[in-house]
Amino acid sequence: MDAIGFLRTGLKLRHLRLVIALEEYRQVARVALAMNITQPAVSKALAEVEEGLGYPLFVRQPRGIEPTPHGLCFVRYAQSILDELDRAGDELLALGQGASATIAVGAMPGTTLSLAPRIVALAKARMPTLNIAVYEAPMDILVGQLRTGRLDVVLGALSERATPQDVEQRHLYEEILRVVVGRQHVLAARAQVAWADLKDFPWVLPPRTARLRQSLEVALRRMKVECPPHHVETVSAGLVLGLLEEMQAVAVVTGRLARTYEAHGLAHILPLDIPGVLLPISTFTLSGRATTPAVDVFQHCAELAVAG
Repeated sequence: MDAIGFLRTGLKLRHLRLVIALEEYRQVARVALAMNITQPAVSKALAEVEEGLGYPLFVRQPRGIEPTPHGLCFVRYAQSILDELDRAGDELLALGQGASATIAVGAMPGTTLSLAPRIVALAKARMPTLNIAVYEAPMDILVGQLRTGRLDVVLGALSERATPQDVEQRHLYEEILRVVVGRQHVLAARAQVAWADLKDFPWVLPPRTARLRQSLEVALRRMKVECPPHHVETVSAGLVLGLLEEMQAVAVVTGRLARTYEAHGLAHILPLDIPGVLLPISTFTLSGRATTPAVDVFQHCAELAVAG
């Protein structure tokens, strides 16, 4: 039996769970304990998969095992298959409970407070029986989950400037940056504020690894504004609010999030501009994957949300 034949007739779900566990734990003994089977059973099942595929998936090392390139490839597809089966189970259950469809959405931190609620409300108005699950995480994690099938669509901005070939991007709008303080902050009462006025207060910034932070630092250097060496880094919209209150901090956030804070009386936007920093907010789906009515509705409602 060749590899194709094995995949079609010989591969079992237990094989998929086994290789995923081997990649995670990297030790046969730990996999046996996690799966409640014996070590010989682990070795036998792995041998079945490797023989069926015709490639070694793992190699032994002094401190355990390491996946081969073929192993990493197979683990990626194994995880995708199991994620799709989990999604199928969730959708079947939802259909049995009266839902017309389900959709799993990934949202970049900040958008879950400023943009995603409006999109979800519009989508539910159009499809009242639609089940929507929203997961907040950094974009690199969300794109990975999009690839495995755990997510149907992602809302946010990619950390890299070029869109990956396996991802389709639907542009929504260009986001700007604003500086906010708490409503009781001393700077909130001033009609005019200069960058020099911020030097005596703690700053809250996006993480150094975020694309937003890189663009911010370039803009600050261009304005000859020194970024304080000691600051707090976070992408959590909730933590930013807490820090504004507890530390009398100043925070750099996206314009839509800043307006959401201010509209709810949670923060005050300072009259400071950060020119030249634009973050392209988009929805992302996986190229080649057939879209569903639920995904189409969500993307259409995303466009309506930013337009209105």
